[in-house]
Amino acid sequence: MARKMKDSGIEWIGEIPTDFSLYKLKYLLSSPLCYGANESGTLYSDILPRYIRITDISPNGTLKNSGMLSLDESSAQNYMLHEGDILFARSGATVGKSFIYHNYYGRAAYAGYLIKASFNRLVLPEFVYYYTCSSAYEIWKNSIFIQSTIQNIGADRYSNLPISVPNSIDKQLRIVRYLNNFCSKFDAIIYNLQTSIEDYKKLKQAIITQAITKGVRGEREMKDSGIAWIGEIPKEWDIIKSSRIIKTTQNGLSRRDLEKSEGQIILKLKNITSDGKIDYSFLNRITLSQNELNTYALTTGDFLFVRVNGSKSLVGKCAIFEAISEIVAYNDHIIRVKLSNQCYNRFFLWYLYSCCGKAEIDLHTSTAAGQYTISGDGLRDITLVFPPIDEQKEIADYLDAKCAEIDKLIAKKEQLVKELESYKKSLIYEVVTGKREV
Repeated sequence: MARKMKDSGIEWIGEIPTDFSLYKLKYLLSSPLCYGANESGTLYSDILPRYIRITDISPNGTLKNSGMLSLDESSAQNYMLHEGDILFARSGATVGKSFIYHNYYGRAAYAGYLIKASFNRLVLPEFVYYYTCSSAYEIWKNSIFIQSTIQNIGADRYSNLPISVPNSIDKQLRIVRYLNNFCSKFDAIIYNLQTSIEDYKKLKQAIITQAITKGVRGEREMKDSGIAWIGEIPKEWDIIKSSRIIKTTQNGLSRRDLEKSEGQIILKLKNITSDGKIDYSFLNRITLSQNELNTYALTTGDFLFVRVNGSKSLVGKCAIFEAISEIVAYNDHIIRVKLSNQCYNRFFLWYLYSCCGKAEIDLHTSTAAGQYTISGDGLRDITLVFPPIDEQKEIADYLDAKCAEIDKLIAKKEQLVKELESYKKSLIYEVVTGKREV
């Protein structure tokens, strides 16, 4: 016999069973939502509370075991977590991310970019947590972003999050147990796929480094490069400084136009992908003067290098520009490099993406005010493996083809992960809104 349903009054929740009620989150709380501590944290210690920040929460809702910090007892006392508390990220790239605290994590306090929710007797915290893993919650988050145009969700907005809740705690518990079983199996499948993806990425990195330092012509006489992270290289190759093959370096446009987005395309660091391509799917535009066009307009073959970022791993992202139907320039987070004809630009790109190139970039990167930076002079000082020009092209062509094969395999697995995660959110939605009875 079909269950009786009623209209929830919320478009993205739809119909719910008659024995469910619709609440705003604030009516399910034992106390108002609380912002975390505005403290920097200290070196991690087992005898102090762990200090949980947005970056400590993994995509699957668990705590990471790396980069841990603690908070001293006096600073932590008003921000301690208790069994079943849920944390919401209120800003940043992962705004809306949620985490449910359990005592087995050990004593913990939470940081200022997180918001804590503690629940009353109307609802099980685990039920609310699963609701935040559903497609309904995703739709609600996106509606907030559309309204505000800023990816920030404060306590006032979280307080008004609509949630459909079974009136019976027993039914909530049955749903939680069903989803515990379902998600544990599903997460294991996703984890295995993600592990396979990481293995392919490691294989790709190993192939790049092997080709860049040893060539692709099979066994040959080798010599010591004198550089620990490069090792042996073919006897006829050289080790040089990049200054030998760099003709000019030019930082990009420093001017910003926050009022408008019209005129010429201005590439930002986000337009340079981690696999050496230029992404035109989101564009910033500024109307450039003739002098700015003369200085910053790109031409085919220009080498673009990300010189500054808050994340050290993103410094050194690079790509080779190919002309499109519009004028394209670049901002001052990027250095334009013009190479001499002694160096094949795709070989230089592959070198910088190899383990050796990344080690050199790290060595020449400095930090100030939370930003990691490499200058044009630093780029010129990078040590480079230098085969003859014909072999540079041979190696680059080999890596173009080989890495394209690996990238296709990775893309297929990443797409499968997305589809599985989407299905998981949809099933959770059906269960927590009562459309699927368990």
